[in-house]
Amino acid sequence: MQAATIGVRRIGRSPIDSPAAPLARGAAPAGPVLGCGEISSRRRRRRHDEISSFRPPFRDERDNGGVLPRAVFLAGMAALVASAAAGSAAELRFERIERASGPSHNSIFALAQDRDGYLWIGTQDGLNRFDGDHFSVWRHDAGDPASLSANRVNAVLEDSRRRLWVATAAGIDRFDRGSGRFERFVLADASGRPAPVLDLAEDARGGLWAGATTGAFGWREDLGRWEPAIAGLAGTRVRRIRPAGADGLWLLTDAALLRVRQGRVTARLAVPAGRSGLALGPDGAPWLDPDEPRDEGGAPRAAASGLPPVLVQAVVVTDGGDVVAGTHLGIRVRPARGEVLDLPVDPSRPLANFVAALLVDRRGRVWAGTENGLYRHDPAAGRFAHHGGDVAGDLHVSALAEGGDGAIWVGTFGAGLFRLEGAGDGALLRPAGIALPQPTIWSMVAGGGALRIAGEGWLCELPEGAARASCAHDLPDLSRVGAMAEDDRGELWLAEIGSLRHRTVEGWLRYPSPPEPGVFGSEELLQLLPEPDAIWVAGFGGALKRFDRARRRFELVSRVDRSGREQVGPVFDLLRARDGALWLATGDGVSRFDPALGTFEHYGPREGLPGSNVYSLLEDDRDRLWLATNRGLARFERSASGPPRLRDYGADEGVVNVEFNRHARLRTSDGRFLFGGMSGITELAPERIVDDPVPPRVALTRIEVLGRTGSRRLEPHGLDRLELGPGDSTLAIEFVAVDLSSAPARRFEYRLEGLEPDWIDSDGARVARYAGLAPGDYRFRVRAANRDGVWTVAPATLAIHLAPPFWATVWFRAAVALTVAAALALLYRWRVRHLIELERMRLRIAGDLHDELGSDLSGIALASSRLGARESIGEADRQRLSEIEEASLRVMRGLRDIVWYVDPEHDTLESTARRMRSVARDLLPDADLRFVERLGEGDSAIEMSTRRQVFLVFKELVHNVARHARASSVEVGLEVDDGALRLWVADDGCGFDPSRQTDGSGLASLRRRARQVAGRLEIEGRPGGGTRAVLMLPLTRTRQGGMRRAGPRIAGGGPPP
Repeated sequence: MQAATIGVRRIGRSPIDSPAAPLARGAAPAGPVLGCGEISSRRRRRRHDEISSFRPPFRDERDNGGVLPRAVFLAGMAALVASAAAGSAAELRFERIERASGPSHNSIFALAQDRDGYLWIGTQDGLNRFDGDHFSVWRHDAGDPASLSANRVNAVLEDSRRRLWVATAAGIDRFDRGSGRFERFVLADASGRPAPVLDLAEDARGGLWAGATTGAFGWREDLGRWEPAIAGLAGTRVRRIRPAGADGLWLLTDAALLRVRQGRVTARLAVPAGRSGLALGPDGAPWLDPDEPRDEGGAPRAAASGLPPVLVQAVVVTDGGDVVAGTHLGIRVRPARGEVLDLPVDPSRPLANFVAALLVDRRGRVWAGTENGLYRHDPAAGRFAHHGGDVAGDLHVSALAEGGDGAIWVGTFGAGLFRLEGAGDGALLRPAGIALPQPTIWSMVAGGGALRIAGEGWLCELPEGAARASCAHDLPDLSRVGAMAEDDRGELWLAEIGSLRHRTVEGWLRYPSPPEPGVFGSEELLQLLPEPDAIWVAGFGGALKRFDRARRRFELVSRVDRSGREQVGPVFDLLRARDGALWLATGDGVSRFDPALGTFEHYGPREGLPGSNVYSLLEDDRDRLWLATNRGLARFERSASGPPRLRDYGADEGVVNVEFNRHARLRTSDGRFLFGGMSGITELAPERIVDDPVPPRVALTRIEVLGRTGSRRLEPHGLDRLELGPGDSTLAIEFVAVDLSSAPARRFEYRLEGLEPDWIDSDGARVARYAGLAPGDYRFRVRAANRDGVWTVAPATLAIHLAPPFWATVWFRAAVALTVAAALALLYRWRVRHLIELERMRLRIAGDLHDELGSDLSGIALASSRLGARESIGEADRQRLSEIEEASLRVMRGLRDIVWYVDPEHDTLESTARRMRSVARDLLPDADLRFVERLGEGDSAIEMSTRRQVFLVFKELVHNVARHARASSVEVGLEVDDGALRLWVADDGCGFDPSRQTDGSGLASLRRRARQVAGRLEIEGRPGGGTRAVLMLPLTRTRQGGMRRAGPRIAGGGPPP
């Protein structure tokens, strides 16, 4: 009988390095291995049944909506005990966890899992936190009082208030995960020096307890300190402390097991030496060793099994009553209804079997802290078995076949024929010892009580049970046989270079015969698939051909897919699926041919395949395809209405082969799948590989902010809202999927609500960076998917507030608005005062001109008239006096215009119209004068300068009519219409041609005045046909730049118009 052992796999190494294989062949183990003795088959079955009650140490706790992890742990432990009882290498494996980031020391004394899923590890060199991929480490720093009090960590506990307590060689630390600071509590010994603390525990009421080298202590929440809790234990080394019931404790010291009630020792029981572990069963009974059961009072209740004594460092008891202990020989297991077993963790590393800490996490994974590192058993990781690690060098498997007697035959490149004996991790790959013409085998097929083996130009047959193979001598021109198959009649078909061969009762037939260049030429045929009426053939050339057996003709099948692209890559394997479709494993991916419709579907790396070269494929009972590629193994599920679902499996899940070989695949009679590759055989049972329904838990690990004063890092634990200042320009948020499985999550998506409307694929990165964010409120969310595509239900979330700069704040903008409003109000008041003063000045000027200059000029005109009327005045003097009178009257009329311009009382269109009528009557006394006035309603104010220019244009036009037109009828009009002010003067006089150049400057002067008020002057006329002049001013322009309602009126002081 062989020794029981566990196959050990180190992360990052191939299971080829596993010691399980040499042990399975009977070689001596590298480390201590416990002999199990002879076990009958009935006893083996009983052990397997007994372990079915093994349960993890928790009740019905689900991890984010997943299945009960107790079932997963149960399956792993059942495999462990059953395989040990059977004497074969166990399927349960322990992996040694090795990362560049840790653990910080190989000596591990404590393991604990917090509510976020992190694994906390106490080592000889600091406290470690493991998220499934990376270790974070905290160490003692003599210059930092907020650092870990000592590097040796003996125990870690997260209490019901989510506080993390750490027992060190210098006391107890409370770790603030938000700030990364440790608060130290010193438990002094008799000499006043800090006493090492060995254990921590919490009772059902939330009370905290500690076992130290100086006794037992309890936490006083009201005082915020640890105090001695058990009388009479001063100076006693308390290794383990476990609450029992409402008011009881079990304490394990160096020499005794103590029962404590209400702070006093009520029972003292002797214990064997070498006991450092303590756990309580569901019935309250203490366990120090799985091989030493005790009753509720602590007294031994059954004889030991006779196993050799061991040093027990840690004990775990499940709620089903199963006991697991860490010893100096590995792990000791006692099922509730079974026998005790000792099993090593890593036979190749003696120190790895000294287990000081044990933990069963919430997903049923078993963690072992040893003197040579951290180990993990993941029940979900042992789904693939590898064969070939016990063969020197890499075994390149080229062909697989199963005989009628159940024998599994393995053909290789360069190593000859092998035989696979057994299944799973306990299987052995042995050389068959069969002489063949060459050691390189290209194809094999079993049937008719014999195994056919073919290579480069040869074909041999090995009958079942025979020790020698007979080789064919009737195929002298045989080339490389790429594939072989038997049809439904039991007849053999060979695919070789350039042709297809068929062995019938009459002998060998060849198609085409002789070889035809238009059919295959020199193409190497790689695969054939016999069917009742046809043979499907394909090869390196990429062409898919159907050989019609009745007509003995080859038909070419076009490989054009739905998009119109033709696939031309080599075809390595063919498979007829259960739905009737023909699947092709090609150098460009995998294709599906529907014979009924004659259509192809093609899938490649763009659809998620891990590699473009698919070498072989098999279909399971759930219509899923298993693809062996150049980049590992993949499971393919086609969807008729959407993209396919793909799942790839790599080395971290037990698939050692990275590159497989063409059509080197086999579905065994018991349902196992075997795939041959460049590193041996990968074995799987499809029904055992189920998706993990539990999504990973996502956590934020670090926040880095870059601002004007430099960068700063923040610990996001317990942080609900991040406040950023206006000088913070760049933000980086790191995250992780807390996944302690052997195949942790690799896909992340994140989004910053308020900036990004959709989820962003991180493309494998675990950090999101943002720069140039606008001030405001945001919410960062990140989620992850496990390897089976199950996404996090509750993403990790962080609210972010980015404060605006002071000049963009509401209060600053309000202050600016108030300041501007006040300034505008002051400006308005100043302008109003200025306008009032201006109008007052205009009124004074108008009054002064009218009262002083007007009266003087009137006096001059009157005096001149009187003097001119005297008879004593000569004719010459009378003429001069008449001229003076005329000049005085002319100046007085001009002065009257100036007074009218200046007087603000006349800044209206109505006043302008009245003035125009008066002037027109004076200048055209003999004409038939008609005045048209259409000013409408509303605002009729007009600015003085605009009014003056309009009036001067009008006056000049009327003067021209009076001097040149000889008109009998004149029309003057002023109107406001359609957003414009129009002034026109029309006569029926002699007229003129406005397009002709004249020597005068009258028209140019008129147009210049029109432009000054943003207007346009249009003159129409012809000789003998009268003249019409129109001045048009845009009303909007006039209102904004000229026309406006005059300011406040000043009563009095002004002359009449």
